[in-house]
Amino acid sequence: MIQVRNVSKDIRVRLEESLGVLYSSVSVVTNVSLDIPQQVVLSLVGFPGCGNYTLAKMIARQVRPDSGYITFEGQKIDQIDCESWSRIARSFHPSVNRRSWGSGDELKSELTKIVEANPRIVVCSDTISAHDQETVFRLITEAHITSNSAFLVPTDSLDLAMRYAEITAVMWMGTILELGRSSKVERYPLSPFTKAMSTVEHYSADSNDRSSWERALAQCVANAAHFKVKGCRYHPVCPFAKLICIEKEPVLSQVEDEHWVSCHI
Repeated sequence: MIQVRNVSKDIRVRLEESLGVLYSSVSVVTNVSLDIPQQVVLSLVGFPGCGNYTLAKMIARQVRPDSGYITFEGQKIDQIDCESWSRIARSFHPSVNRRSWGSGDELKSELTKIVEANPRIVVCSDTISAHDQETVFRLITEAHITSNSAFLVPTDSLDLAMRYAEITAVMWMGTILELGRSSKVERYPLSPFTKAMSTVEHYSADSNDRSSWERALAQCVANAAHFKVKGCRYHPVCPFAKLICIEKEPVLSQVEDEHWVSCHI
């Protein structure tokens, strides 16, 4: 249904340096490709700064990619008129109703209205706190049962993606490290990052008890503007990195039916 091909997005950020203010171009999403089939729940998983929300916004046509393209049933989405696109894709904004959630009734009402319009895809393109992510996933799963829409949900929780999404894409510093049916990614994780995420407590930006490993990874993403990583972008913190990981960027390759990984190991 929707195809994302070699999509990249850079942003300019302000850096406070000892010699003054500098501006740097940061690759938020780099050469990402994936397919979103009809009537599935697909989750983009990664720490804050990994590019999952930016990718979602590009698919929702809220942000224009710098390079690459996105198509809907073979037609580039930037060539579809606004009225037609509004029938194809709808954005779900959970953070707008944050103060009135309570039991989630108002959020459910908003999602119901979106689904009743029968869009082909619903994109959750707003940042959701870790505390509220399960509520959003639960409501989307309930809506998905009776709708014909696909749902795209960014999150920082691999556990929630495994439980609620049919397809999971694990992202790190603007790239997809692993992609596949959630059941396969959970049963047989191939990327060292996916393996690490699956063995530690769910990362939460609001938590006070994050492990040193989680803090180090989050800081690595946050400091991405200060360095350009060659080869595999995960290699600076990967315990299994080899020389090839530093010299050559891996390609997302299929290793079994409905399961891809970007890794030299």
